[in-house]
Amino acid sequence: MKKSYVILLIIIAAAAGIFFFQRGIMDRGEQIVSEKKTAEDKIFEDPKFSNPMENVHEGSNWKMLYQNEFDTLENPTECTGAHWDMQGEEMELFVKDHLEKWGGGDWKEMKESLYNVGIDGNEETYYSLRYEWYKQKEDQDKDFVEVSVDRDAVSGRLHGVMMFIPFKEDAKMVFTDVMEKLGMGTDESGRIFEEIYKKLKQLGDNRNITYEDKGFRIYMLEQDYVHGMKKDKKYYISIQPSE
Repeated sequence: MKKSYVILLIIIAAAAGIFFFQRGIMDRGEQIVSEKKTAEDKIFEDPKFSNPMENVHEGSNWKMLYQNEFDTLENPTECTGAHWDMQGEEMELFVKDHLEKWGGGDWKEMKESLYNVGIDGNEETYYSLRYEWYKQKEDQDKDFVEVSVDRDAVSGRLHGVMMFIPFKEDAKMVFTDVMEKLGMGTDESGRIFEEIYKKLKQLGDNRNITYEDKGFRIYMLEQDYVHGMKKDKKYYISIQPSE
């Protein structure tokens, strides 16, 4: 009887220990989540930075047009999306001239279109022709190096430049070259890249951020990138004019 009582006490003590251990893990997990949220809030106190997810809304008041539907529009005007005064063709030629510098190799070219019109009270329009250059990495079947240029499908004015580049220094090189074409010196654009990168690394797992200043809206996303037996990072960057 006494032996059974001792065993029972051991079981109760063990159960209590497990309970408090699990509770400690839960408390620590909640503390980590709270610390991350506080760190994120501090980052976004800077008015130049914002959380891209805050601009994502449920539902949609846009309708996509197919090419034949767009072709039937009578006298379409330049869309309401943000533009630079530069013609998209000028940036396209710039990108073509820099592909060798940005890595050389067998770059392929592709053309896409996107036509969106607002519905349910939304009077905005977005008409875009995208010219895209990409190449497949030799050691990755599904990873691409990519640079694309969006221009207005009606006026031809430049909407934006997007890039998907492995390795930080390579991404920075392409970014600063494009920003120089858009009128910003490489020293200043390099400083902006590092400023965005620093904030991005502080976000932990949620590594995407929007920067807006000096007439530019820049979005940056960091993802894991595996090449051979090594693990690194790749970066998606979008450069658009502020509206």
